[in-house]
Amino acid sequence: MVKEKANIILNEIKAVFENSNFSGTDDFIKNIREAEKIVCVGAGRMGYATRGFAMRLKHLGKDAYMLGDTNVPSIGEKDLLVVSSGSGV
Repeated sequence: MVKEKANIILNEIKAVFENSNFSGTDDFIKNIREAEKIVCVGAGRMGYATRGFAMRLKHLGKDAYMLGDTNVPSIGEKDLLVVSSGSGV
């Protein structure tokens, strides 16, 4: 039963990747690398995922923050704002 469920999950993940457009991925990574500061924002479940993303950026040595936290500095021209939306709106 576990193997069957795992196969269902893997097939779902495969379908997501097959139907995804990764055309902007290289630009996104470039923007992250070049940004002096990164401020992330998201609400609800996307907010939780985005908070984890901001934390991983910190682990990688980036100056990253989650909007709404008390320590978020102002952003400027060389900074990056990452907005997450589950609905795509």
